[in-house]
Formats: sequence, C-alpha cells, structure tokens
Amino acid sequence: MSSRPTIAVVNYASHKLIASLISRLDHEHSLVIVDNFSSEDELASLRQVLPAGAKLLAQPNAGFAAGVNAAWSAAPHDSPLLILNPDAWFTPGSLGRLIDAASEHHLDIASPRILQSRNGPIWFDGGRIDQRTGEVIHDGYGSHPINIGHEPKRTEFVSGCALYLSPRAQELLLPMNESLFMYYEDAELSSRAARIGLPAWVVPDAVAIHDEGATSRSSTDTRSPLFYYFQARNRLYADLNATLVSRKLSTPLVLARSIARVLRHERAAKHALMIRAVLRGTAHGLRRSERGV
Repeated sequence: MSSRPTIAVVNYASHKLIASLISRLDHEHSLVIVDNFSSEDELASLRQVLPAGAKLLAQPNAGFAAGVNAAWSAAPHDSPLLILNPDAWFTPGSLGRLIDAASEHHLDIASPRILQSRNGPIWFDGGRIDQRTGEVIHDGYGSHPINIGHEPKRTEFVSGCALYLSPRAQELLLPMNESLFMYYEDAELSSRAARIGLPAWVVPDAVAIHDEGATSRSSTDTRSPLFYYFQARNRLYADLNATLVSRKLSTPLVLARSIARVLRHERAAKHALMIRAVLRGTAHGLRRSERGV
C-alpha cells in the first residue's frame, strides 16, 4: 500500500476555501476535486487555483456522497483516501502525523482532532451515535483541549469533515449512500463499520481546523434551510445502529430540541423558514420510514 493519500474534496461554490485548503497541504498527496456543478464561473475559478496534476471532475449536484464516490472512482484504490471538507484545513505537520499514525498503527478509519479555530474549542474529538434517538454527539464539543496526547484513541463515530480511509476500509465501506444527499453520510459509514468490526480512531496530535457551516450558510450568514431539512430527514433515512423504532419514538423530543436550536442560534426573521425546514425534513423522514425504503 502506498502511504501517499488521495485527498478528495467535494465543492459547491467554495473555490476560495479550496484555495486556502490547498495552500496548507504540506504532505505528499494526490488531489481530486469534484465540483457538484455550481456554475461555469466556479469551474473556471477552480481551474485557476488547482495545482498541476490535480484532477477536477464536474457533475450535476447529486450531493456530498455522490461527490465522494466520484472522487473515489477516480483515485487509485491501493492508496489511502482522505475526504476533506472545503472549509477544513490541517495545521502545519498534522497531515503527515495523521498519515504516519495510520500507517504505524494500521488504522483503517481515522480522523484528526478538529478544532473550531487554531486556538479555539473542540469541534470533534471522537463521538458517538445516540442509540435511542440516532443523533450524532461530538465528544468535547465547545471545550478546550487539556492535553494533546500522541496515541490514537477509539471512537464510535468519525466525522466526514476530515476522514481517512485505508484501501481495506474503502473496499468494505464505499460507495457512500447517495440517497442521503448531505449530512449523516459519516454516521451511516460509522454504523456500518461498527457492524463489521472495523474500528475507528482519532489521532489527537494531528489537528485540523473547521470553519463550521462555512459551506452551508445562506447569504445572510445563517445556516441554510437545507441544513435543518437534511439533518431532520436523514436521522430517519440513514442506516444506523440506532433502531428505526427508537428513532421514530424519540422524534417529538428531537423535534423540540431542533426547534430550540433554531430559536437559539438563528435570527428572528429566519425562525419560521428554518422551523418549516425542520418540520418538512422530519415529515419526509417519517413517511420514508413507513414505506420501508
């Protein structure tokens, strides 16, 4: 197996973020950008920022999973695949530390520790899927890391923000489920990995920064209604270890929490729009679960 990873980035109108991401890649790699067709101007802008040798694929917008699957199809399958959000980047030396740790410890699925800013609080340091509700929980979210540590640590859930997959993991877990379109693809992948006994890991001394929501905000700098819709829908769509019965029974509780989140974090003028997105997503998820498809 080659230790040179293929870095896969799914783009939708994010060429400025991708330019910043590329400038911080300090480890040997191959690069595949999949543009979920945003515009001809965006494609032209991407071509200007991509380094020589990078692959640029354009396709209709079929969602995040479809973009990852296209990048995986274009990458050599004897090398690791690193899925990276456009709004994420590695601190100096961290990409190499992630690759080295995966090689040394024979990790099939791994993530760096992910912070909200360079010296900011934790965004992801491991996590789990609530076995009753199907909600994803990030360990340590919002707290500041006390120590870095060097040894990889087990996690039940690994985020798709910066997701390392060995060739073995790719063979067993890809392609991703394209029906989800966006959100919960990583939760479903983590659940499937757990069912086949493939452990996931966090490498604490490999650190990435994630500008949470930079690619899912509307022009008014709030979350997009699509965020709330697909979060609500895909909790019921995804193939999770949390049973569908328990997820359906917990829906009133989850719905109340989602609406509270909208009221707490979104501008008052957007409350009705975002709450409608939550309600629509929940209704569509419940209808699909009743059909059993």
